[in-house]
Amino acid sequence: MLLRQGAESSDVSAADLRHNSAEIVSRVAVGGERLVLTRNGKPVAALVPMDDLAALKKLPKRS
Repeated sequence: MLLRQGAESSDVSAADLRHNSAEIVSRVAVGGERLVLTRNGKPVAALVPMDDLAALKKLPKRS
């Protein structure tokens, strides 16, 4: 299933991403993990596997 129902996401700070980018990208690309990027404790972006992104692109756009 591309969009895993009930799949949990983990938060990753922008600072952590800066210092551990290779490991974090691997968690997403290889491990299929979904991550929420935070800045000052607030969510600002998401890192998702490419299969999830492809599935999202196929969804109808909301108006």
